[in-house]
Amino acid sequence: MGGAINIKATGETARPILDLWSRAESFEEMPSMAALGYPPHFTFAIYDEIAPDVLRQAMRETFSNQPRLSITFTGIRCFEAVPLVLWAAPGDASDLQRLHALVHARLDPARCREYYRPGAWVPHCTLAMRVAEDRTAAARSFAEDPIEPFEVIFDMADCVTFPPLAVAEECALG
Repeated sequence: MGGAINIKATGETARPILDLWSRAESFEEMPSMAALGYPPHFTFAIYDEIAPDVLRQAMRETFSNQPRLSITFTGIRCFEAVPLVLWAAPGDASDLQRLHALVHARLDPARCREYYRPGAWVPHCTLAMRVAEDRTAAARSFAEDPIEPFEVIFDMADCVTFPPLAVAEECALG
């Protein structure tokens, strides 16, 4: 069974990200983020094979005494993968980097998906996971447009298992 550790924004401050999801889905054949039925989030680690109890323990140890996290987003970027991925970029990622290091101090990073390992991870809040090939130019243009910075409060940590995506355990931040 696979699993991941995340922080998520469950309150009203998540609205700007949800609005960006709505705009970004126009570049996809099918909306990817809204289809998850999961709030805006940062993922710190994804494992294709991990025992759920190991995942839960690492999440608890990392986040049980962490405060809520206020993140200011300053731009939109893309990962040049196939398919192209759009994401919201935090202005200051130092708290996210610190939490990422804490997660990976408790789990074997060598077993984690490559892009989520220490040294490779880029703090990002995904807006669209599957930009259609014929819409990549428009999506890149969207990512180049400046945005007004906005703040989102990330108030919950959780660990999820998949497939299918299911919250195994969560804890409130702060």
